[in-house]
Amino acid sequence: FALSTFKEPFVESLGFPIIYIGSIMALSRVIWFIVGHNLKFLKKIKLEKVFLYEIILIPGLLIFISQIQNPYIIGFIIATIMGYLFGRGPIVGQHFLNKFVINKRYKAAMISIKQLIKTLIQAIIVLTISFAMAISFNLGFLIAGIFMFVILISMYPSLRKIILKK
Repeated sequence: FALSTFKEPFVESLGFPIIYIGSIMALSRVIWFIVGHNLKFLKKIKLEKVFLYEIILIPGLLIFISQIQNPYIIGFIIATIMGYLFGRGPIVGQHFLNKFVINKRYKAAMISIKQLIKTLIQAIIVLTISFAMAISFNLGFLIAGIFMFVILISMYPSLRKIILKK
């Protein structure tokens, strides 16, 4: 989500017509709708496997878009990533709320704290990656993909223990 700040300037710099920039967001909302209304499929897959697939797929797609020059393919991939992440968000949120909130009265507080932490992390990522984006959008997305993979793969064992905690 933090990289969504750079999606419009990136595709515009590759020659994507400015009139179609909104189509990336629109397509992501369509994908969000499709994923959101088919959560039964994702719920059949264990959450730890979903995360493992995402650890490989999403950074891989970021690295891939850093290497290609077709703004339409890049726009489609960015819309797909954003739509998927928004669509599957309720599954992850529900899982952690059901598993870790002991007193149900504090669910709203936990959601607020989660959003605060998410916003803080996104701000740090945007600030950090903006230096690479100033040099080249391709370089920025390449570095973001590599760092995302390294960080997520190193966090996966701990995350797996948390997910499997009963």
